[in-house]
Amino acid sequence: LERLRSAIRNAATGDPSTVLLAGDAGVGKTRLLRELGEWAAGEDLTLLVGHCVDLGELGLPYLPFTEVLAALTRSPDPATAEMIARHPGVVSLLGSQPGQAGQAGPAGPDSDLSYRVAPGPAGAGQRQLFDAVAALLFELAELRPLLLVIEDLHWADQSTRDLLRFLISRLTDQRLAIIASYRSDDLHRRHPLRPWLAELARVAVVDRRVLAPLADPDVAALVRAVRPDRLADAVLRRIVERAEGNPFYAEELAAAADLPGVGGGADQRSSAVGGGAVPDELSDVLLSRLEALPPDAQHVVRVAAIAGRSVDHDVLAAVAGLAPPALDAAIREAVNRYILIADDDGKYQFRHALLRESAYGDLMPGERVRLHAAFAEQLAGSGSAAELALHYRESNDLAGALGASWQAAGDAARLRGPVEALQHLERLLSLWPSVPDAAVRIGRSYAVAALEAAAAAAGAGEQTRAVKLASLALEQLEPDADPHLVARVRYTLGQYLMYADRDAEAFGHTSAAMSLLGPRASAETAQTWSWAAAIHMRAAFFIGKYAESRTIGERGVAVAEEYGIDDARADLLITMARVYEKLPEGGGSIDQLTRALELARSSGDISTEMRATYNLAVAAFNSGDLGESRRILEAGNRRAVEIGQPYGSYSTETLYFTAVVCFIAGEWETVRSIVDACRARGPESTRHIVAAGMYLAVARGEDSSADLAEARRWLDVPIVAIIVGIVGIELAVVAGSPGDARRAFDEATDRVTAVWGPTFMAQIRMIGLLIGAYADEVERLRISRDEDGMAAAFAEAQPYLDQATQVIASCRIDRASQALGVEADAWVARVAAEASRLSGTSDVSAWRAAVDAFGYGDRYEQARSRLRLAEALIATDQRDEAAEVARLAYDVARSLRAAPLAAAVEALARRGRLDIGAPTSARSDSAGLTPREQEVLVLLSQGRTNRQIGNELFISEKTASVHVSNILGKLSASGRTEAVTIAHHRGLIPA
Repeated sequence: LERLRSAIRNAATGDPSTVLLAGDAGVGKTRLLRELGEWAAGEDLTLLVGHCVDLGELGLPYLPFTEVLAALTRSPDPATAEMIARHPGVVSLLGSQPGQAGQAGPAGPDSDLSYRVAPGPAGAGQRQLFDAVAALLFELAELRPLLLVIEDLHWADQSTRDLLRFLISRLTDQRLAIIASYRSDDLHRRHPLRPWLAELARVAVVDRRVLAPLADPDVAALVRAVRPDRLADAVLRRIVERAEGNPFYAEELAAAADLPGVGGGADQRSSAVGGGAVPDELSDVLLSRLEALPPDAQHVVRVAAIAGRSVDHDVLAAVAGLAPPALDAAIREAVNRYILIADDDGKYQFRHALLRESAYGDLMPGERVRLHAAFAEQLAGSGSAAELALHYRESNDLAGALGASWQAAGDAARLRGPVEALQHLERLLSLWPSVPDAAVRIGRSYAVAALEAAAAAAGAGEQTRAVKLASLALEQLEPDADPHLVARVRYTLGQYLMYADRDAEAFGHTSAAMSLLGPRASAETAQTWSWAAAIHMRAAFFIGKYAESRTIGERGVAVAEEYGIDDARADLLITMARVYEKLPEGGGSIDQLTRALELARSSGDISTEMRATYNLAVAAFNSGDLGESRRILEAGNRRAVEIGQPYGSYSTETLYFTAVVCFIAGEWETVRSIVDACRARGPESTRHIVAAGMYLAVARGEDSSADLAEARRWLDVPIVAIIVGIVGIELAVVAGSPGDARRAFDEATDRVTAVWGPTFMAQIRMIGLLIGAYADEVERLRISRDEDGMAAAFAEAQPYLDQATQVIASCRIDRASQALGVEADAWVARVAAEASRLSGTSDVSAWRAAVDAFGYGDRYEQARSRLRLAEALIATDQRDEAAEVARLAYDVARSLRAAPLAAAVEALARRGRLDIGAPTSARSDSAGLTPREQEVLVLLSQGRTNRQIGNELFISEKTASVHVSNILGKLSASGRTEAVTIAHHRGLIPA
């Protein structure tokens, strides 16, 4: 308690903090926070408390913050009301309260299905909402220090977790302390709070505290305080033993000690203080306590258990059905027995959630159904839609549950909670077959509801689910459905299929959509027509039908311009920019993309804005302007958070490309943070971002086996297959196994070409790495003078060199200019340089070209190319330049903490006697060889026999044999040839 007070006092001086308070159920978190609140009431500060509620698997967005803001609106202070009015974003949150019954679902009761593939922003975007909440709380903290308490975070929905994380990340010098509690024993392995906690553990203002169980003497003291009448020592000992340090357990065991079958002497065995697990025993004790209440009080407690965390007095009275005097007496009895607590707002809540859970669990099935139905009746028109849906479901009123789920989905969508919207919509779809008039109740067909769910899935980053739901919508369309609706469903499905790299299927659906709409657009059909054209143009582009893509795109742009459909026009211009890159008359793609971004922003089309941002960043990167690309990407990532879709389709791609560009630029800690965040809380659409983290692991010599095993589950996703292929080749190079490198390349190529066709640009990089693996093998064989092996390795590598030539030529034919982009052009140079190394005469000019090509900003690959250039320079006796080049590579390797590269440069420096400025310890690797053994090793590398070694060193043949045996042991080599190879690569043999 004193630590929490200290954190609050520090916050009052402008040193904000967040305390995450963990503890098992019953360990005292609620009691501690209640005492803290009582202390805070006597201090000059503002206390705001919000509670998360267990609504099963379906979330209610922002519930604790809605509670906090609702409390603020009741403040008599006019300054508070003025503050709220200055932040309309929070007013929209309060306005939902959330979804009173009768509110519309995601698209509104009378509006047609959105023409856009994904819905645009509804009301305030999530970032605007977050900013408004933060601004209001920070402004309140300027008046008086502010304490924000969020209880039961283990029940929080994703939107609440996101908003709380946002607030914590914005703490700088505000007079604000945040305390959030959660049950640590509820956090199973896949609980969504686990990664959230792991992420916040790295934030400086966050202090994670665990409320530990009490020591046995403290439990005994607590029991004596609860039961001042002295309990028998044997009973006290059993209570202390069975409580296991849990204060709530101890109090309940003590309070029930005199109940029949619970307390008593040592010969009375009860489920409470005898053997068995504590939770089961506690349940028995709690039920004994409840059964000791008078009948009316028992009934009131059971009714309150149905309500959840708290219940309004009027609702409790209506559902309980007792006469006012009997109701008052029953409530008073439950309060006096410490079962319920009355608060100042006319509500009652259980003293502890475990009491509520026990009371609820003891209800008979029929009783539970009747009480849920009574609550649904009372809350209809005033309660939250999500809460109503729960009561309707539990009372088996499926029609009511369906309508409430639709309303709850609308609440979540308006509050920018796509995950929660998807949950409610999928519940609605599951209920649909059981409700004969479902379409009448929500004013939508099943197909349209499924398409709404698909849009929510896409917004939540669940692309596979989006495809399934959109496919379901298509299957469920009526035979006589409006052709325009059918077209919208088809091009929407086409869009989601493209996100899933199923371009050929997408083209089939978008072609069908265009056929349904006909060759011309009218004022009535212009929106549908222009959007169908935009998606069809994109599908045609992705399968290489550039001429068709251009034709439909030009028609689409004309229609969009004529009817002022700026969002579709922006989307069309983005694809047009990419088409022009492929055609001889192309050019000006950056100008087109910039214009598209402006149109998308002005029209409020978030999806197209994110697509324009991504493509503009790629265009800037391909032109060699990494700084501009990073600026665009950072703006795009911020915008994705603002709109509440950090893992939407192009939001995810923007984040992935940010990781790629940061890796290239050497900003590896940024890469780490992106990957860790996606691993912690990202949906399935971020699996390639997590996989890309293996680039960093391999470059730093870290273990990537777990990530590689996980990534292999997603090899049907082309970009994941490419990453796995590249990483597999890199690991094979480290292991000195060109065969494994070849297999990694072949597997990745087979996977990708099955989806993308025979040519994809990443093949150039993969072939460059693969040829490098074979060049390493040829070098090892050269050292051991295995001419036949060298010839075999070269012959095995030759088909891949031929493939590289074909891929490069194909990629160049596929573009308006011969330039492939700075990254691809650099890898073309690398392939040529590795080919020269494979031939056994590493070409200095080829490696200079590779170093220069990677000079566009790829620090790591330029350093690796410099390593090879230094080798080539040593071979041509240009040692001074070799030392300078190696030194540059070494500096980069050390700054990036790329340990394998640094070790390789050090080994080269030892072999070549180069001064690269390495620490002495880095240059002193002798594998423990004595000076004489080092001399023997040099002669071994020259192919000398033991007798020849003895003659040259003036020692006996037997002594020479002993030295050779020692060398093999110290190098862990199985033979002389392997020993020489190992020594060569460790720089133990002068070049």
